[in-house]
Amino acid sequence: MQEWPPLTNALIANVWDASWWDHEQNRTVCRKMNMLDEIRRERACELFGEGFRLDDLKRWGIAHINLTGQKLGRRVYNTAYITATANDATYFGEPAYYPEKYPLLYGVYEGDGPTDPDYGRSIATQRGNLLFSQRDYLSPIPREQMRLNPALLQNPGW
Repeated sequence: MQEWPPLTNALIANVWDASWWDHEQNRTVCRKMNMLDEIRRERACELFGEGFRLDDLKRWGIAHINLTGQKLGRRVYNTAYITATANDATYFGEPAYYPEKYPLLYGVYEGDGPTDPDYGRSIATQRGNLLFSQRDYLSPIPREQMRLNPALLQNPGW
């Protein structure tokens, strides 16, 4: 039987989390991951599309952080796909983005030029569309249930 090493931060001592834009500090942040970050990242990858993400974010108490603000999508400008040809060693098949076929819903974020890590990414979701707040951790109690049991109190914020 295979023995696995214990899950400790030592296993990912030199792994850096991807950088992200901190809206509160108004700057790009990059930090080393810890084991909890790695478990969360792995769950997001392995269970992609299976409907667990919102429940995970709520359970970990980080939904109000991850589900607010503008979200950026695929890079469009300055990629190998723009000028690549079949003879180019960096060409990996069909282009990832066809502007004439799949128009951008919100446009392209140009940032501060090629040195900006978000330069050329499409805006997947506008800031105003993600307004998850503390009250959203709990769902409202249905009115019919509150009528059936007058001792029930509505969840805060609802």
